[in-house]
Amino acid sequence: MPAPLILIPPAVEALLWALGIGAAAGTAGLAMSNAQQKANAKFKAAATTQACSTCPPPECKDNAEQREKLRNQLKKRAQEMREDKNNLFNDHYYEWQRHPTPGIGSWMGHVRQFQQKQKTIRDIIQIGETLGCPEPDDDSWHWATRPAPTQPGVY
Repeated sequence: MPAPLILIPPAVEALLWALGIGAAAGTAGLAMSNAQQKANAKFKAAATTQACSTCPPPECKDNAEQREKLRNQLKKRAQEMREDKNNLFNDHYYEWQRHPTPGIGSWMGHVRQFQQKQKTIRDIIQIGETLGCPEPDDDSWHWATRPAPTQPGVY
């Protein structure tokens, strides 16, 4: 004679598993029907979702990584402008006065790129807010809003 089918509510079954006696109960002949197994899976999924209802969405990790990457680029660019190793401020101020070496550019070209990165990081912060991500706890907003260096050695 087969073991009798005992209906166990999903919450009770989950509790038994949590207490470590779920497997023992299963081997003692407490079989679950297909419907019970499906209900149990739904219950466990709902419990997992509820347990993390305050967790930020998974997209927040990408958002934070992009924000931090841009913040670091802004810091680096500001440092390079403070140092002005290629004397762009004095000899290559305007974009039409570009440095003859490709990739070095002009002082105002650096200012423009600094401002473009600031706009992008502000957009990323706003997207994070829209997604429900936690507020940045770093200095991203500071770098997203401070003015570009006005001349070498000043900032």
